[in-house]
Amino acid sequence: DITAAGTIQEHVVTSPELHGAHGVSTFTIDGSTYAIVASHTDDGVQIIDISDPANPRELWKVEGFDVARNVAFSPDCRYIAVSDEYHCKLKIFDLKGNLVLEKEYETEVREVAWWRNRIAVGLESGEVHVYAVK
Repeated sequence: DITAAGTIQEHVVTSPELHGAHGVSTFTIDGSTYAIVASHTDDGVQIIDISDPANPRELWKVEGFDVARNVAFSPDCRYIAVSDEYHCKLKIFDLKGNLVLEKEYETEVREVAWWRNRIAVGLESGEVHVYAVK
């Protein structure tokens, strides 16, 4: 059974710039809350300031993916890992949208997860690659 512990105010944040949201993650820096959205349809990734949910504000958008499927933040919220599914790549960006690392694989990149100093990359082949980040 699920019992409501209270009430929340719902805000629907719609981006006119990015359609087909697929992977969504949130993070907070210095009291501001942000959402990163990976788009299945527009093949892009966007960071939106949602500190005021009634007035969301786009910070940056990067396009050119062949299905941006999944996103993950570094533990310090300084970097964003994105699975570029059909380009068979893991891409890591800084918070300004600059590409800082790109790793290519032989098969589609389905999932990415970042925990402490480890990144796990799940591939269509069933393999999971784990990397230590220094």
